[in-house]
Amino acid sequence: MSSYNFHQYGYQTYGAGNSNGVPVHPYYMPPQPQAAAPGPVAPQPLALCRWGHCGVPLDDVTGPGIKRHLQQYHAADMPPKSSSGQSQGSSECRWDDGAGTCQTECRSAVAHGRHISTVHLGQGRKVCTFCSKNFSRKDALKRHQEQYCPVLQGYYA
Repeated sequence: MSSYNFHQYGYQTYGAGNSNGVPVHPYYMPPQPQAAAPGPVAPQPLALCRWGHCGVPLDDVTGPGIKRHLQQYHAADMPPKSSSGQSQGSSECRWDDGAGTCQTECRSAVAHGRHISTVHLGQGRKVCTFCSKNFSRKDALKRHQEQYCPVLQGYYA
């Protein structure tokens, strides 16, 4: 007896086969439909822009993401640039957290983005392991530990 290929017709087999390789219990298993791959999901905003009265949802709260938003929506508020593209002067941060406008001076859109991301949106928070003071950036924590931390006073001298 020749071996019959049940699989070519969508049959699955189970049980032991006989000596000719013919399955004892063939059954039909219709092909299962493949679940459609989900389409692209719109990113959820992580925060709302609080520069003035903007309110645009921000889906990238990193420094570069905030910089892109500032350049797209608030270019007139950024420090002026020279003909070579260098920032000239500075401009005030206009982020309003409900207690008033920040007014920290920043020298470029990059600096504004980094400032907003770390100070106002709390990205990359760092804590001094010696005195538990919070910092918005690693460089500020390092400066604190080297110059100002009351627990480490004199350690770096």
